[in-house]
Amino acid sequence: MKFRRLYILLILSLLSAAIYAQTVKLDAPGRCTVGEKINVVYTIEVSSIEDISRLDFPGFDILYGPNISSSSEYSYINGRATQREVTYVSVTLVARQTGKFRIPAITIRTKGKNCKSNSAEITVTQGSGNNGSGQSSSSAAQPSSPSRASSTGNISKDDLFITAEVSKRNVYEQEALVLTYKIYSAVHLRNITGKMPELDGFHCQELENKPQLSLSAETYNGRRYLTAVWRKYVLIPQKSGHLHIPSVNFDAECEIINPSMDLIDEFFNGGGLAHVAVKTIATPALDIDVKALPTPKPDDFCGAVGHYTVSSSLSPTDVKANDASTYRLVVSGSGNMKLISAPKSRFPADFEAYDPKIDDQTHISAQGNSGNIAFDYIIVPRHEGKYEIQPMNFVYFDPESGRYVTLKTDKYTMNVAKGHGTRHNSAQEDLKVLSNDIRYIMTGDADISENQDDYFGTLSYILSYIGVLALFGIVFAVLRRQAQLNANVARRRGRRASRAAQKRLKQASVLLRKNDANAFYDEVLRALLGYAGDKLNISTQDLNKENVAVTFRQRGVGEELVTRFIDVLTQCEFARFAPGDPGETMDTIYHSAIEAINEMENVI
Repeated sequence: MKFRRLYILLILSLLSAAIYAQTVKLDAPGRCTVGEKINVVYTIEVSSIEDISRLDFPGFDILYGPNISSSSEYSYINGRATQREVTYVSVTLVARQTGKFRIPAITIRTKGKNCKSNSAEITVTQGSGNNGSGQSSSSAAQPSSPSRASSTGNISKDDLFITAEVSKRNVYEQEALVLTYKIYSAVHLRNITGKMPELDGFHCQELENKPQLSLSAETYNGRRYLTAVWRKYVLIPQKSGHLHIPSVNFDAECEIINPSMDLIDEFFNGGGLAHVAVKTIATPALDIDVKALPTPKPDDFCGAVGHYTVSSSLSPTDVKANDASTYRLVVSGSGNMKLISAPKSRFPADFEAYDPKIDDQTHISAQGNSGNIAFDYIIVPRHEGKYEIQPMNFVYFDPESGRYVTLKTDKYTMNVAKGHGTRHNSAQEDLKVLSNDIRYIMTGDADISENQDDYFGTLSYILSYIGVLALFGIVFAVLRRQAQLNANVARRRGRRASRAAQKRLKQASVLLRKNDANAFYDEVLRALLGYAGDKLNISTQDLNKENVAVTFRQRGVGEELVTRFIDVLTQCEFARFAPGDPGETMDTIYHSAIEAINEMENVI
């Protein structure tokens, strides 16, 4: 029994010793030169420490330290959130002689337990005597900690820099890629400022913007740094060819220790004073090769690039004539979802269909935009009967396979009953007899008198008769003309086009003053497309920029005016996603839309 207890105690002691040995890690450079300043860093996976044993560094003078800082690292893997607390103890040393020196282990007390670090050996050689470049291969103090810089001179390009990386160098047009800026710091970084420039040919969205950087130690080109992802952007190329991501300049504020040359100042201030230095660091420029989408493009292609699925629904399926029903098409997946247009509808000709209402439930991700977008088409059957709602095609481009993929929705049957005020499909209309009341015959004695004037046959009689006939002819001609105009749907739509557009633009001006960008762009798009559809008599399912441009040219509109009208549509579609001043962009698009419609009215 005693032997078993001793065996268990021995196993527990070995396990505790293994855990004990892994608790504190010493990071130090393997080589340095005389007079060079280096950092040694002890890393402990705890949130705080209680005490540190005496620090002794043979062959080195302590320039600054020990400095204690901590950070938290969060991760979310397979639905489980984890948090890692790390504390750093850093000491800045300067080598005073050549030789091989061992950095001894230290003991750190945390949570009532003593944890011992490993030791390390450093070889010190005779160098050039450069004492202020900070070119050490030591571990860095973290940017968000209160540590000091390991350099007393200028901050070199190896002490602090930012890298730029993209997830893909060769992509298709409209295919998403991720641009990552990562900080590498061997000095105390207090703050960094800068912003992305406008990228020509890219639609840009920031992927994540954390208020605090998540720091981790990393070895880069043989040197230890504390690193953090500074910014991540999702870029979607809008044109093919060789696109350029320019270099970006950031201003970094770093805290530097200046050795004091005054003995009195050295005595009262601990051997040195800190000051803040500003260093401008530039990211490397990148080039992206963008391939054009294969041609010819399918007729139902709506600009979607990525990976998608579709579903649909029709509610209700049993309605009365002139009652509305909703056809919903839901596109799910990831890609350039905010840039796709509504799929072409395939409703019976006897139905009146309206522009779809878009319900955007997407979020930014490394694949572009992920989630789903719902297109709600309001359809109104005008006559009773049984109708087949044909499947709707959704065509997208798959960049992995390099081909177009066609997805089809379900087929639906709609039963339309006769509604109030419904016309039959036959040519004969229901007749209504109006004003058929018969007046009562007057009873009693009648006051009969002889008419003294013989009005019949007189000139006044003839003129009044001719006037009545002429008035009847005028009324008949006016009513007939009005009936012809009402029957001509295209002409009626054309006459109301400007009024409808002006009404929508008036509503857009209200949204402009409220600075409601999404609703404003939707209203301006409806005004422009509604005007073109009414003016050119284009059905809803065929209403797109290509058909609008072709029909305007057929109507004799000049190429310059057609181009400006289409440009306003394009700017309105992409303005809400483009970087820049939203208020200025909204105001420019609003006035451009008014000018385009007014000039079209003068031509057509």
